[in-house]
Order: sequence, then structure tokens, then C-alpha cells
Amino acid sequence: AGVQALDTVIGSLVASLGPQWREETTVIFTSDNGTPDSVLELWPPGHGRSSLFEGGVQVPLVISGRAVDAALRGTRTAELVSLTDLFRTTAGWAGITDLPAAVAEDSIDLRSLLHVPPQGTRTGPVRATLFAESFWENEHSKAAKAATRPAGSGTFQQGASPCQALDMAGNVWEWCQ
Repeated sequence: AGVQALDTVIGSLVASLGPQWREETTVIFTSDNGTPDSVLELWPPGHGRSSLFEGGVQVPLVISGRAVDAALRGTRTAELVSLTDLFRTTAGWAGITDLPAAVAEDSIDLRSLLHVPPQGTRTGPVRATLFAESFWENEHSKAAKAATRPAGSGTFQQGASPCQALDMAGNVWEWCQ
């Protein structure tokens, strides 16, 4: 039922973009860090979210619309990609191609996968390996787990949380109250 509801909502969102959305808009759909163990049926316990097993690192990534050649729309690729790749990919769409080497150094521009290459120009996989890391519980993750709602604006005296997340002018929870 959850997948059907998600499909319905995403379908409504895309439909609201109008009939020409594929020519005018790029839609990126993805998920976060894997499936929680509590709902995994095909993986052993402990092989889901927050693990380095496939159930913890494999998430959907769908890119559709303007950025994808019409001939490739509706197709799949078996290429190994990472969500970090969205950094260089979206920067490239914005015309920023000369990022410093130390900025998003593990991000690879995926735009070449979204276009039909001229005959014989694709030389191999975009990414040969994928890096993942496990985050062990520490004082910051314990504090985050203990929180019952997002921190309000001005909560942190120094302007940043203990894990250095910037103190924003507001947060979604506050805006919805």
C-alpha cells in the first residue's frame, strides 16, 4: 500500500508540471540510506539500513525529463552510481564544470549516461567501484536519536549543531505549526 500511495503522489506531482514537463523539467527521484530492517523480507537481519550490505546501500535513483535524451527515456542502466554523483551532475547542468578537486571528490558527473553517445565514444563504466562507510553511534547520533522533534531556530548558541549542521532561519516543523 505504501508503494502504491507513493506512486500516486509522485504521479500527481509530475502531472501538475503540465503536458510538456519532459521537455521543460528534469525530475530526480531517489531514496535515502536503504531499507529499515523491520520491513526487509529478502535480506537477513542486520543487512538493511545503516549496514554496508546491499540492502543498506542500494537505493532507487530515477532521472527523467529534459536532461535525458528522448531515445533513453523509459530505459534502465546497470551502471554503478552513487547519490554523491548528483552533486557534480547538477553542477554540470548549472554550467559549473570547473569544481575544485577537493570539492565532492567522490562525485562523478552522470550526464554522459543520460545521452546517446556518438558511435564508439563510450569507453567503459562511469564508475568501477563504490565507496560506502558505516557510521558508528557517537555522542552526536545519540543526541539526534533522543530528539523528539527538529531543533528550533536559534537553538544552538554558536550557530551550528554539535554535528555542524547550520542553524537555519526556520525548519519545516516550525513552518507547519
